[in-house]
Amino acid sequence: MKHLLLLGLLLLCACGSKAEATADAEVGFDADAAVGTDDIAADVALDVPSDVSIAYPDLQPTLCIPNQPIDLLGWDPKYAVLKTMPQSSWSYVQDNNWYLLTVLQQAQEAKDALAADPTLAALAKQRELRLRAAEAKCAPAVTCLPEDATCVAAEQAADEACLLPEVTWTADEIATTAAQVGKVLAKTTVAQKHLRPSGRFALYRSKSDEALITTATADALTTLQSTFGGIASNHPNLLLGLPAIAQNHPGALQFFEPLLWSTIEVMKGALQDQAGRYEPLVEGGNKAALERMKTIDWSQWRFSIVLGLGWGPEDNHALSDLGREHSDVVASRYLAGLAPFIMLTGGHVHPSADTPYAEALEMKKYMMAKYQIPENAILVDPHARHTTTNMRNIARQMMEYGIPLDKPGLYSSDVAQVFYVLHLDQRCMDDMGFLPYRTVQSLGENDNCFLPSAESMFRDARDARDP
Repeated sequence: MKHLLLLGLLLLCACGSKAEATADAEVGFDADAAVGTDDIAADVALDVPSDVSIAYPDLQPTLCIPNQPIDLLGWDPKYAVLKTMPQSSWSYVQDNNWYLLTVLQQAQEAKDALAADPTLAALAKQRELRLRAAEAKCAPAVTCLPEDATCVAAEQAADEACLLPEVTWTADEIATTAAQVGKVLAKTTVAQKHLRPSGRFALYRSKSDEALITTATADALTTLQSTFGGIASNHPNLLLGLPAIAQNHPGALQFFEPLLWSTIEVMKGALQDQAGRYEPLVEGGNKAALERMKTIDWSQWRFSIVLGLGWGPEDNHALSDLGREHSDVVASRYLAGLAPFIMLTGGHVHPSADTPYAEALEMKKYMMAKYQIPENAILVDPHARHTTTNMRNIARQMMEYGIPLDKPGLYSSDVAQVFYVLHLDQRCMDDMGFLPYRTVQSLGENDNCFLPSAESMFRDARDARDP
C-alpha cells in the first residue's frame, strides 16, 4: 500500500525523488559533522565476477546492450578542463556553472582577442567604472538604528534600487555583447580547443563556432543575472557587500566580471555553494574508488555500476526511511556480485537546501556501517537536486571516470521510484532539453538497466546549485 501511495504522488507531482528546494536559510554548514566516516571500518572491496554469481538470474544486461558505440558528441576524454585559480569551493561553483567565463579568464588566446577588440575593451572599462563608482554613488543617506525595522527596510530598498543597475544587464545588452564575443572569438581556436572538447556545450555542437560562442555567452550572462537577481530579491541585505568587490579586485576587469563577482558574492552570503561543495571529488569522496577502478576487468561483470537515488527526509534527520530502503536494495545487488561499484546520487535538498545532510553521503555512511561495504566500492554525487539531474550527474561521472559507456548500469530501488525513472523522458525533455540516458529498460519491479548519454556533459546554470 505504501508503494502504491508513493507511486500516485510521484505521478501527480512529477517531482521525482526530491522536491524543489525553497528559501535558503542563512545558517552555518559543518561538512565534517555531515559526512564524517572516520569511525566506519572499510573492508576489502567485493571482487566476485558476475559470471560466478548465481544470484538474481533475471537481472541480465541484455535489454540494454547497445547496437552501436556511444556518440561522444565532440567530447574528448583527454581534454584538460581549465580551472579558476586559486582553487576553492567557490572557484568550482564558477567552473561548474560558467565554464565559458573560466575559459575567457584562463585561455590566453581568448583574453588577448577580447582585449584587442575596441568594442569589448570599451565595454569592459565602462562596466568596471560603474562597479567602482557604486560605493560612493549608492552610499546610504542616513544611518538606521538596528531596531528601526522600517528605516532598515527603506535603506535596503534604496541600496537595491541604486546598486542593481550598476551590475545587471538588459536583454538587449546581453544579446549585443554575446554577438560581438561570438564574432571576435570565432577567429580564434577557443571553440575547437576548449568549448567543443569539454562537452560542456554539447547541446550546441551542431552550431558554427561563432553561433556556439554567441549562444554560450548569452547563456552565461543570462544565468548569472537570474541567479544574482533571485538571491538579491530574497536577501536584499547581501547587496551591501557589492561595493567591496571593487576593492577585492583592484586590477582591470573583463566585461563580465562585475556581474560574475557580484553573483558569487551574494551566493556566498546565501550559502549557495552546493555546486562546489565537496569538490574535487576525485581527490576526496571518490578517490578510493577511482584508485581501485584501475584494477577492474569490466568484462567480468554483468553491469558497470549499481545506481542508488536518494530520498531525503521531510525533517532534519540524516536519512529517511525510504533512503534506507533504497540503500538496502542497492547493497543487495552489489553484494550479489552484479557490479564492481555502487554509485549514489543526491544532494542537500530536504527538508530545505540548508540541511547539513547530503543524500548520497548519508546513504554511503549507512551502507558502510550496516553492510561493511568499503569506501573504495562506492562513488558519490552529492550535488543532484532532482531526479532528472540524478540521472544526468551519474552519466557525467561514468564518462569522466572512464567507466565503460556501452556496458549497462543497473538502477535498483523501490517499485514506485523504479517505475518513475522508467517514464522520466518527458520531464527530462521539459526540464533539461535532452535525455541523460540512451535507454532505460525494465528488468523487474525493483530494477532497470540503462546506458548514459553524452549530452549529459552539458552544463546548465539555470540552477546554479546543481548545474
